[in-house]
Formats: sequence, C-alpha cells, structure tokens
Amino acid sequence: DFKFGYDWRYNSVCDANIAGAVAAGVTKYITRNAQQTNYLPLYIAQQDEVVDTFQMKSRVANGAAHTDTYTLVKNGTDTTMVLTITNAASGSTTTNPVTLAAGDDLSIKLVSDAATVAEDVLVQAIIRKT
Repeated sequence: DFKFGYDWRYNSVCDANIAGAVAAGVTKYITRNAQQTNYLPLYIAQQDEVVDTFQMKSRVANGAAHTDTYTLVKNGTDTTMVLTITNAASGSTTTNPVTLAAGDDLSIKLVSDAATVAEDVLVQAIIRKT
C-alpha cells in the first residue's frame, strides 16, 4: 500500500523522560522532562497500530529492593502492558501488546517506590503499523 505523504513502513515511538531524580512514593504521568499529576497524552494514533515493545533505561538504578512500575495508558485507562523495575537501570517487555485505532492516545504512568533513587529516565513504547 502506498500512502501519499506518510511512510508507514517504519515504527513510531512514544517516549517520555525525567531529567534528574524520580519523585519517590508517587503516581505520576511522565511527559517530556516532567512528572505530571494529571493524565497527558503523548501520542495519537493515525491508523491501526500496535505497541509491541515497552522499555526504559535510567542513568541511576532505582536501588536495592526498590520497585518502580511503568504502565502504558491508552485513552486514559491503564493497559496490561506494564514494566516493573526492581534494583535495575533498564528493562523491557513485549508482554500484553496494546492495539490502537486511529485517534487513540497513549501516555506513560509511573508508580515509584517510596525510596527510589532512579535518575535520568527514558521510557519508550515502540509502535508498529498494522
């Protein structure tokens, strides 16, 4: 299929980051260089798509026995595509891919451990056209 003006052959990325320390013991939506209390879409699907990889990397691990949980949120509702990080600086999952239709939006939610020490975090959802 040829779609004028749009190259559908390549994956898209929904990403968010935190520069500096991750807020400890909170539930936040990650945006570009910020941690927000309210839901904020980062990506709007243009056609039928699927998120098949969800990954994160940080400069500083979250600490021994500390767990931070990243959840992919679709249209304001948590999905089952969840990335749980314990005492690590990176992680990835392909479990529970999320299907998208044109107009669906995505966000990334973080529930941080009360004593997390993670810093400089990048979170990405890799989106494939279907």
